[in-house]
Amino acid sequence: MRTPLARRAFLLATSLVLTATAGAAAAAAPPAPSPGATTDTSAAVPSAEDQAIITLRHGEELTLPPAERQKFSYTAKATYWSVVGMSEAASYDLSLWADPQNTVLLARSKAKTGPEFVVVDSNRAPTPRTYYPTVTGDNPDVTYSIEIDTNSTQLVSGVPLVVPMTGKDLIAVQDTHLLAGGKYKFTVSAEPDQNPALYLMRSIAGETRTWYQDRQQAVAKALSMPDGKPETFTYTAPATGWYGLVLTNNTRGAGSGVYTITRSGP
Repeated sequence: MRTPLARRAFLLATSLVLTATAGAAAAAAPPAPSPGATTDTSAAVPSAEDQAIITLRHGEELTLPPAERQKFSYTAKATYWSVVGMSEAASYDLSLWADPQNTVLLARSKAKTGPEFVVVDSNRAPTPRTYYPTVTGDNPDVTYSIEIDTNSTQLVSGVPLVVPMTGKDLIAVQDTHLLAGGKYKFTVSAEPDQNPALYLMRSIAGETRTWYQDRQQAVAKALSMPDGKPETFTYTAPATGWYGLVLTNNTRGAGSGVYTITRSGP
């Protein structure tokens, strides 16, 4: 059991590989759907081109050419929140699946502005477990970038958290332990050429569908300020637990810098 002030770091040190699964993947039986998951049998027999699965590595941003479908994988090992982020691209959607055949859907982000993301709360979801993010495009003609954060980072009140980001970085997530009834304020500062956004994610014990979410399911967010200005929001926690605070870097291509995140409250 973690305490709110505990800090541990788990780094997924997997190599970036292309796994050709043609034939074997089509023959393998998908895992049984968990409660709250959606089964999509129309995706059960992908094309040969669709069979290459790219393994994502923590902190490594990848830029890929236009494609109608590209599958990825990563393994959540730590009992923390993890996030998969994709750069803003109106012609692409980002989804999260429980199996490489893409038959058991866990979450899907269809936002057309700003970075898209899907999250997993491994405080509740089983660990270790491998997930399969997938990017799909509708007549795509532009490149896109994708990145995961599986680092075990915590944010507590009164202790600023510094998050360095280059112009290529997309996303980060921090666990933050909130108490029922507590009123909290979250703020992220920005340098002149940076534009951050904050999203607070909450899952519910026993409701497995809430363990896997997309950007639209955030319970609080701050993303309205122009470049160089801090973003902030307040939130009263309805229940005690570990929440996920997602930071997105909305100014892609800008110079490198640091974001500083603070929390006040109990």
